[in-house]
Amino acid sequence: MPSTVVLSVVVCRGVITVNLRAGATVGDGA
Repeated sequence: MPSTVVLSVVVCRGVITVNLRAGATVGDGA
């Protein structure tokens, strides 16, 4: 796979992880 594709996947996963953490924080009322 081209390195650009790998990088895109990593970035997407990172964004999803951050969004999940932010959502969890808001859900906890923090």
